[in-house]
Amino acid sequence: MSCVRYGVRLSDQLLSFRLRAVLVCALVVFGLGCGAEEDGQDSGESRAKLTESGAFYVAYTPSPDPIPFNQLFELDVEVWESADMANAVADADVSVEVTMPAHGHGMNTEPTVTNNDDGTYLVEGMKFHMESQSPAERWEIAVSVDRDGTADTAVFEVMCCGQ
Repeated sequence: MSCVRYGVRLSDQLLSFRLRAVLVCALVVFGLGCGAEEDGQDSGESRAKLTESGAFYVAYTPSPDPIPFNQLFELDVEVWESADMANAVADADVSVEVTMPAHGHGMNTEPTVTNNDDGTYLVEGMKFHMESQSPAERWEIAVSVDRDGTADTAVFEVMCCGQ
C-alpha cells in the first residue's frame, strides 16, 4: 500500500490546519495511516493526540516529510483546546524536547519555537543525528504546552531514518 501524506508547509498552506487534522484523523480511524512498516518514520503512533492529562490536543507535521537522516528539518505544530479541534490555542507557550531514551541523550541541535499567533507553532532546528535500529531505540518528541497556568505534554514516538 502506498502512503499519501496530507501535510503542507506553513508557508505553502493549501489546506487549512483543521482540514489537514480531519484528514489525518480519518486516516487513523479508518486504518489508512502510515506506519513504520511503510516508510520507517512513525512508530505506528499517530501524529496527533491528546496531551498526557487531556488538557490540549496536539498535532505535528515534519518538513520535509519523511524526516531526513542527519539533516535539519522543521515541525509544524498545531494546538487545540480539545480533540474536536473547535478552538485553536493561539496564546500558549510551546516548547519541544527531543530525546533518544535508550541512549540517554537528545539531539545535537537546540530547536526554537515560533508562535504564529493562530494556534500553530513552527519548530526549527531539528536534526536526528542517529538512526533508530529498533522501536526500543526510537526518538521521542515531547511537545509541552503551557497556557494560563495549565501545563501538559504530548509525547510522540518516531523511528528515524533511512540513509
